[in-house]
Amino acid sequence: MSTPFKSTPLVAPGHTRPITHLSFSPILDDGTFLLISSCKDGNPMLREWTGDWIGTFLGHKGAVWNTKLSPDASRAASGSADFTAYVLFLSKSSRSQLVVLAKSGTRIRATAFNPSHTITLFEV
Repeated sequence: MSTPFKSTPLVAPGHTRPITHLSFSPILDDGTFLLISSCKDGNPMLREWTGDWIGTFLGHKGAVWNTKLSPDASRAASGSADFTAYVLFLSKSSRSQLVVLAKSGTRIRATAFNPSHTITLFEV
């Protein structure tokens, strides 16, 4: 009789308010993946597959409702209650670059990367 598979919860401290969304990258060439968390504290966090912290987005002034990683994990997008969306260009060899993608007249509740590598924002 085989032993049943046992999963271990991932503990990844850092947020100070409830998490609103998790997004995972596809499996990368080295067999790992990334995850990014959205949170009501306004500071999305990027982590390795092990839960180890890589970095925190700073700049939003309100709750971040949604974050997404691009299919190749080279960019991350975030949408917030402060009416802004940001895109972070991720780089392993140099400093990552954060840019403001859009300012809206309402909260941005969702972001998505299209197959053509453009970004779609959803306002609610």
